[in-house]
Amino acid sequence: MITLSKKNKIYLLLITLIGIFLRILWITKINCVPISDFEVYKKIATNVYIHSTNSYMGVPVSFQGPGYTLILGLVYKLVSSSSILTAKILNLILSSLTLCIIMFIFYKLFRDKKIMLIAYTFMALNPNYIAYNNVLGSEVLLTFLFALIISLHMINFNILVKHILLGILIGVATLTKPQFLVYIFIFFIIEWLNSKNLKAIIKGFTITLFFFLAVILPWTFRNNAIYHRFIPISYNGGYVLFINNNSSNTTGAWMPVSKVSVSKTTKNKLIAAGFNYTSSVDEEVKEVMFNPKLEPVFKTEAVHWILNHPFNFFKLGIKRIKNTFFNGAGDIYAWCMTAQNSNTFLVQKPIFKKLFDFNIKLLSISGFIYIVISIGSIFKALICKNVKINYALSIPTINCLFFILIPFVFEGQPRYNFPILFMFEFCLFRLIYICIEKFNYFFTNKQSNIHSDYFTQ
Repeated sequence: MITLSKKNKIYLLLITLIGIFLRILWITKINCVPISDFEVYKKIATNVYIHSTNSYMGVPVSFQGPGYTLILGLVYKLVSSSSILTAKILNLILSSLTLCIIMFIFYKLFRDKKIMLIAYTFMALNPNYIAYNNVLGSEVLLTFLFALIISLHMINFNILVKHILLGILIGVATLTKPQFLVYIFIFFIIEWLNSKNLKAIIKGFTITLFFFLAVILPWTFRNNAIYHRFIPISYNGGYVLFINNNSSNTTGAWMPVSKVSVSKTTKNKLIAAGFNYTSSVDEEVKEVMFNPKLEPVFKTEAVHWILNHPFNFFKLGIKRIKNTFFNGAGDIYAWCMTAQNSNTFLVQKPIFKKLFDFNIKLLSISGFIYIVISIGSIFKALICKNVKINYALSIPTINCLFFILIPFVFEGQPRYNFPILFMFEFCLFRLIYICIEKFNYFFTNKQSNIHSDYFTQ
């Protein structure tokens, strides 16, 4: 573990304050109103505030994970205001706390002090992490929860308390992003690779699972009472899977249900479940949002198509990965500022757009390279009982794979890369550190920490 001097600590504090200042500057100087999904989030959170129900247009909904809207609605109640500024201040608080948590993660994972300081600087000043404080969506909250979960990996304290907290946090993350339903298994794969202590892992898993279920089951029971179906978190999984995996989809991006070519039998099933093929695109989305009966039909058709078209599914998955990780930072302009800001310096100067795009592409490339060079050690540790993997390998590699797999299967767009960017940041500077160590070893004859099994313990 690295040792930080007083000057290092002052520097980290200064960078953190600069990062927070830039976040405040963005939300005060760059006007942004919620649109698309974010407008829906705002309205649902307002209903939580006014009516204490997770509803939209007077109808109870579970189309999206309720974590963000419930928390934002409770904050609205706490301050007695449902203004957009209130939501942005919540983002600012969570984003600032996330800076401190990621600082701790980098401190624990990096071996070199200078590399750690530089990596944290770039992370704190990451344009996406600054800009998204303007967005009324789940990205900032999920990143806070995700970083907090990762930090608990590396803290040694009371085992019972640790796994209780993990169960609660993974549960809240699951309510926020339903794909986190499987994250409890991801967590314990990492723990197994690090300790190979099966007894301790089973004990920890049992405690974590109990409190995880304690968090999500009330929502599951609520869904069962309203919809008379088993819906753990939300009912949009089948819909998203369907519109992104079909023979009509050539881009790997969202498309209307009515544009998807299906068999007459499937079309009749959708109509019988309440889908109206003559609706406009906007009305179609509302139909799907308000009608959970459509979800089983969507899911059945999507799974059937995937099983019968594995190569096409793979090609679409690759396109979705490209859309998510290698399309630059267009989401900053799409979601974090509005058309009224077309005269701002961020739009007037193309250099900013190029820098923002380069930042995302560089981080994504680094994350993918890190996975490629690390995956062999992961497989070796999974196969060999006595081979352990340190957190510097397992945490970024397995978590990055998890966030890559989500768009590969479901839907890909740039904002879905947001929670994993700080892990990509770690990958970038870890690779730089490895290159420096190799250079020292081969060209200067200095002692190197690198050995044949660099990532194992």
